Amino acid sequence: MASSDGGKKIVCVGLACLDVVHVVASYPPEDTDLRTADQYSSTGGNACNSSSVLAELGQRCELFCTLADGAMETAVLEKTLKERGVDYSRWAACTVQLTVHRFSIIIILSTCT
Repeated sequence: MASSDGGKKIVCVGLACLDVVHVVASYPPEDTDLRTADQYSSTGGNACNSSSVLAELGQRCELFCTLADGAMETAVLEKTLKERGVDYSRWAACTVQLTVHRFSIIIILSTCT
């Protein structure tokens, strides 16, 4: 795909989501509760992560994906992609019922493993 200045762009197509990482001392036994030591968010999804890395390496790239129109996750993803220099201008707005289809992934990270 040619960019507006005539150069070529790498196009990444696929998933873009927000990873919500919960850090715990160890994985909890089944059917028990456990407090998290820390929590943070990061961009996720293969296409989103690949386009971010390519942009940080100086490549011109564009991300084709579906983002939830108006969702909190979308605002975080847009801000991060803009900061990293990824063109996401042709993303498709998804207006599905957001209580069912979220664009975030929950990750439990154990510090002892």
